[in-house]
Amino acid sequence: MNDAYPTDDSPDDGAGQAALFPLLSGEGNQRLVVEWIQAHDRYTLVDPDQPVETATFDCCILDGEMLQTHAETLRARKREAKPALLPCLLLIPEADLSLIETDSGEIADSVVFETADEVVSMPIKKAELEWRTQALVRLRTQSQRLKERTETLELFKQAVEASGHAIWISDTDGTINYVNSAFESITGYSRDEAVGESPNLLNSGEMDDDFYSDLWETITAGDTWHEEITNQRSDGSQYVADQTIAPIVEDGEPRAFVAVQTDITERKELEGRLSLYRDIIERLEDPIMIQTCEGSFGWLMTRCVRSPGCREMNCSAAANTRLSMKKLPRRSPDRNSA
Repeated sequence: MNDAYPTDDSPDDGAGQAALFPLLSGEGNQRLVVEWIQAHDRYTLVDPDQPVETATFDCCILDGEMLQTHAETLRARKREAKPALLPCLLLIPEADLSLIETDSGEIADSVVFETADEVVSMPIKKAELEWRTQALVRLRTQSQRLKERTETLELFKQAVEASGHAIWISDTDGTINYVNSAFESITGYSRDEAVGESPNLLNSGEMDDDFYSDLWETITAGDTWHEEITNQRSDGSQYVADQTIAPIVEDGEPRAFVAVQTDITERKELEGRLSLYRDIIERLEDPIMIQTCEGSFGWLMTRCVRSPGCREMNCSAAANTRLSMKKLPRRSPDRNSA
């Protein structure tokens, strides 16, 4: 009776129709399974005459004779599909149960084989065939989604590892559970040394308590924090980082934090030197004029730029210089230099 098996008339979880590949040696059973597949909108029929090596299918329905004929090829196809499942449903006569004996000699119609994933006894009971096929197709769909997520995760991990920015991820208590290779290079701490610790590992003592209070209040509220911070490497040296910390939010609540750091120590040192040179120039009494590659002139000191007198001198000096340059005679080729 149909009530003996679970049924599910809802559409399959997978996108599109599942492709079923019937491989049955008996003409009657082959015709019955083909007609059964064609009667279901959720399934598409894969041409049984296609080679097993190249046929594209989501589930193969076969009997014992075809299992023995194509077992090696099907096992190879299943290995190629991993970690996704490529299921095979074995149809076997009730009178011939030798193929489904377990190692202990016990008989079970749901034992998992190296090739066959499920068993349906013959004569075929359509309700059982429906139930077990749906179950296998659903498992394949779930395994394909898991495979896609795994591949996406692996791609993300490769991108993070290849990044030139130091990246760490912590839980909401601040315990670090991941750092990338750039983190190890910039901070000097290995992955083993950093994981399990808090970001306080990098505390240089240069930032006050208010700085860290503002940081934690921002990210625990679900907002992104971005500031420059002075950190300390494992060898005791300090570096300046441009750091962004963002919460990973789930159901409106942060469940982890991800931090991205860029080492800007050299840039900050260069900015400091430029600021020092600018201060020195600004303290000079004599005006300093610079000329661009295009020939225009300008004062190097801001106090001269603001002074009307200097602006007039600037225009006059620039005009006189351009005039003098025009009056310069062209240099004659040195005949003795050849």
